[in-house]
Amino acid sequence: DGKHADGLVMLDGAWRPLEAPAAGNGLDGPVFDVVARADGVVFASGVFTRAAGAPVSSVGEWNQAAKSWQPLGAGLNNLVKTLAVDGEGGLYAGGYFTASGEQELLYAAHWDGSSWSPLGDGLNGAVEDITVGPDGVVYVVGYFSQAGGQPAASVARWYPETQSWESLGTGMNSGVDAVAVADDGTVYVGGS
Repeated sequence: DGKHADGLVMLDGAWRPLEAPAAGNGLDGPVFDVVARADGVVFASGVFTRAAGAPVSSVGEWNQAAKSWQPLGAGLNNLVKTLAVDGEGGLYAGGYFTASGEQELLYAAHWDGSSWSPLGDGLNGAVEDITVGPDGVVYVVGYFSQAGGQPAASVARWYPETQSWESLGTGMNSGVDAVAVADDGTVYVGGS
Protein backbone atom coordinates (compact mmCIF):
# COMPACT_ATOMS: atom_id res chain seq x y z
CA ASP A 1 0.00 0.00 0.00
CA GLY A 2 2.99 2.29 -0.54
CA LYS A 3 4.20 2.34 3.08
CA HIS A 4 7.89 1.91 3.86
CA ALA A 5 8.79 -1.57 5.15
CA ASP A 6 12.18 -2.91 6.10
CA GLY A 7 12.72 -6.66 5.86
CA LEU A 8 9.28 -8.03 6.70
CA VAL A 9 5.72 -7.51 5.48
CA MET A 10 2.38 -9.31 5.81
CA LEU A 11 -0.43 -9.93 3.33
CA ASP A 12 -3.74 -8.83 4.82
CA GLY A 13 -5.79 -8.00 1.73
CA ALA A 14 -2.74 -6.00 0.61
CA TRP A 15 0.94 -6.10 1.45
CA ARG A 16 1.55 -4.16 4.67
CA PRO A 17 4.51 -3.55 6.95
CA LEU A 18 4.38 -4.86 10.51
CA GLU A 19 3.76 -1.50 12.14
CA ALA A 20 4.44 -0.78 15.78
CA PRO A 21 2.51 2.51 16.18
CA ALA A 22 4.88 4.11 18.65
CA ALA A 23 8.10 2.98 16.99
CA GLY A 24 7.60 2.64 13.24
CA ASN A 25 8.24 -0.58 11.37
CA GLY A 26 10.87 -2.85 9.97
CA LEU A 27 14.14 -4.45 10.91
CA ASP A 28 17.60 -2.96 10.55
CA GLY A 29 19.04 -5.96 8.67
CA PRO A 30 18.08 -8.86 6.41
CA VAL A 31 15.53 -11.51 7.39
CA PHE A 32 16.35 -15.16 6.57
CA ASP A 33 13.34 -16.98 8.05
CA VAL A 34 9.85 -16.34 9.40
CA VAL A 35 7.59 -18.80 11.24
CA ALA A 36 4.18 -18.34 12.86
CA ARG A 37 2.51 -20.10 15.76
CA ALA A 38 -1.20 -20.90 15.77
CA ASP A 39 -1.81 -18.12 18.34
CA GLY A 40 -0.67 -15.43 15.89
CA VAL A 41 2.83 -14.88 17.29
CA VAL A 42 5.39 -14.52 14.50
CA PHE A 43 9.12 -15.08 14.86
CA ALA A 44 11.67 -13.59 12.45
CA SER A 45 15.37 -14.33 12.21
CA GLY A 46 18.35 -13.03 10.29
CA VAL A 47 21.07 -10.50 10.99
CA PHE A 48 19.59 -7.48 12.75
CA THR A 49 19.82 -5.62 16.05
CA ARG A 50 16.58 -3.59 16.10
CA ALA A 51 12.97 -4.25 15.15
CA ALA A 52 10.69 -1.19 15.03
CA GLY A 53 12.94 0.46 17.58
CA ALA A 54 13.05 -2.52 19.97
CA PRO A 55 16.48 -4.01 20.66
CA VAL A 56 16.65 -7.56 19.30
CA SER A 57 19.66 -9.66 18.37
CA SER A 58 19.18 -11.73 15.20
CA VAL A 59 15.78 -13.12 16.31
CA GLY A 60 12.60 -11.40 17.45
CA GLU A 61 8.95 -12.04 18.25
CA TRP A 62 6.13 -10.04 16.64
CA ASN A 63 2.79 -9.96 18.42
CA GLN A 64 0.17 -8.85 15.89
CA ALA A 65 -2.52 -8.19 18.53
CA ALA A 66 -0.20 -5.92 20.54
CA LYS A 67 1.55 -4.62 17.39
CA SER A 68 4.94 -4.88 19.01
CA TRP A 69 8.32 -6.62 18.72
CA GLN A 70 9.89 -8.38 21.68
CA PRO A 71 13.44 -9.67 22.08
CA LEU A 72 13.94 -13.34 22.92
CA GLY A 73 16.16 -13.01 25.96
CA ALA A 74 19.58 -11.73 24.97
CA GLY A 75 18.98 -12.91 21.40
CA LEU A 76 21.70 -14.77 19.52
CA ASN A 77 25.18 -13.50 18.68
CA ASN A 78 25.30 -14.12 14.92
CA LEU A 79 23.16 -14.98 11.90
CA VAL A 80 20.04 -17.03 12.68
CA LYS A 81 19.38 -18.79 9.39
CA THR A 82 16.39 -20.99 10.24
CA LEU A 83 13.50 -21.37 12.69
CA ALA A 84 10.95 -24.08 13.54
CA VAL A 85 8.07 -24.13 16.03
CA ASP A 86 7.49 -27.24 18.13
CA GLY A 87 4.18 -28.71 19.32
CA GLU A 88 4.34 -26.85 22.66
CA GLY A 89 4.83 -23.45 21.05
CA GLY A 90 8.58 -23.40 21.68
CA LEU A 91 11.02 -22.27 19.03
CA TYR A 92 14.08 -23.97 17.58
CA ALA A 93 16.76 -21.84 15.92
CA GLY A 94 19.76 -22.77 13.82
CA GLY A 95 22.48 -20.76 12.15
CA TYR A 96 25.95 -19.37 12.65
CA PHE A 97 25.58 -18.28 16.29
CA THR A 98 27.49 -19.68 19.26
CA ALA A 99 25.88 -17.93 22.25
CA SER A 100 23.06 -15.95 23.80
CA GLY A 101 24.66 -13.55 26.24
CA GLU A 102 26.93 -15.74 28.40
CA GLN A 103 25.05 -18.97 27.51
CA GLU A 104 26.96 -21.14 25.01
CA LEU A 105 24.69 -22.36 22.20
CA LEU A 106 26.63 -24.04 19.42
CA TYR A 107 24.75 -23.39 16.17
CA ALA A 108 21.33 -24.68 17.38
CA ALA A 109 19.12 -23.73 20.34
CA HIS A 110 15.61 -23.93 21.82
CA TRP A 111 13.54 -21.02 23.16
CA ASP A 112 10.91 -22.12 25.70
CA GLY A 113 9.20 -18.74 26.03
CA SER A 114 11.53 -17.41 28.71
CA SER A 115 15.08 -18.61 27.98
CA TRP A 116 17.40 -20.17 25.41
CA SER A 117 18.85 -23.61 26.01
CA PRO A 118 21.47 -25.57 24.09
CA LEU A 119 20.74 -28.79 22.24
CA GLY A 120 23.14 -30.93 24.24
CA ASP A 121 26.72 -30.15 23.25
CA GLY A 122 25.52 -28.59 20.00
CA LEU A 123 27.22 -28.93 16.64
CA ASN A 124 30.67 -28.08 15.34
CA GLY A 125 29.52 -26.04 12.33
CA ALA A 126 26.76 -23.94 10.85
CA VAL A 127 23.12 -25.00 10.61
CA GLU A 128 21.32 -24.14 7.36
CA ASP A 129 17.85 -25.60 8.05
CA ILE A 130 15.90 -27.05 10.96
CA THR A 131 12.47 -28.67 11.14
CA VAL A 132 10.37 -30.53 13.69
CA GLY A 133 8.99 -33.90 12.58
CA PRO A 134 5.46 -35.13 13.35
CA ASP A 135 6.79 -37.05 16.37
CA GLY A 136 8.53 -33.97 17.85
CA VAL A 137 12.02 -35.04 16.79
CA VAL A 138 14.11 -32.13 15.49
CA TYR A 139 16.05 -32.51 12.20
CA VAL A 140 19.08 -30.31 11.59
CA VAL A 141 21.17 -29.94 8.43
CA GLY A 142 24.12 -27.78 7.48
CA TYR A 143 27.89 -27.69 7.34
CA PHE A 144 29.01 -29.73 10.34
CA SER A 145 30.74 -33.04 11.01
CA GLN A 146 29.66 -33.59 14.62
CA ALA A 147 26.46 -33.35 16.65
CA GLY A 148 26.77 -33.72 20.39
CA GLY A 149 30.42 -34.69 19.97
CA GLN A 150 29.50 -37.68 17.79
CA PRO A 151 30.13 -38.06 14.02
CA ALA A 152 27.26 -36.59 11.97
CA ALA A 153 28.08 -35.63 8.38
CA SER A 154 25.87 -32.59 7.70
CA VAL A 155 22.61 -34.25 8.90
CA ALA A 156 21.47 -35.09 12.44
CA ARG A 157 18.40 -35.38 14.59
CA TRP A 158 17.80 -34.18 18.14
CA TYR A 159 15.52 -36.08 20.52
CA PRO A 160 14.06 -33.55 22.99
CA GLU A 161 12.79 -36.25 25.39
CA THR A 162 16.18 -37.89 25.89
CA GLN A 163 18.23 -34.76 25.17
CA SER A 164 20.39 -36.69 22.70
CA TRP A 165 21.74 -36.41 19.16
CA GLU A 166 21.77 -39.10 16.48
CA SER A 167 23.39 -39.14 13.05
CA LEU A 168 21.18 -39.98 10.08
CA GLY A 169 22.98 -42.95 8.59
CA THR A 170 26.42 -42.13 7.28
CA GLY A 171 25.37 -38.57 6.46
CA MET A 172 26.30 -36.69 3.30
CA ASN A 173 29.57 -36.01 1.51
CA SER A 174 29.01 -32.24 1.43
CA GLY A 175 26.89 -29.51 2.99
CA VAL A 176 23.11 -29.80 3.22
CA ASP A 177 20.91 -26.70 2.89
CA ALA A 178 17.33 -27.93 3.27
CA VAL A 179 15.36 -30.57 5.18
CA ALA A 180 11.70 -31.63 5.27
CA VAL A 181 9.96 -34.46 7.09
CA ALA A 182 6.75 -35.99 5.73
CA ASP A 183 3.87 -37.07 7.99
CA ASP A 184 4.98 -40.70 7.57
CA GLY A 185 8.46 -39.83 8.90
CA THR A 186 10.29 -39.85 5.56
CA VAL A 187 13.17 -37.37 5.65
CA TYR A 188 14.11 -35.32 2.55
CA VAL A 189 17.30 -33.27 2.30
CA GLY A 190 18.84 -31.12 -0.40
CA GLY A 191 22.14 -29.37 -0.85
CA SER A 192 25.51 -29.59 -2.54
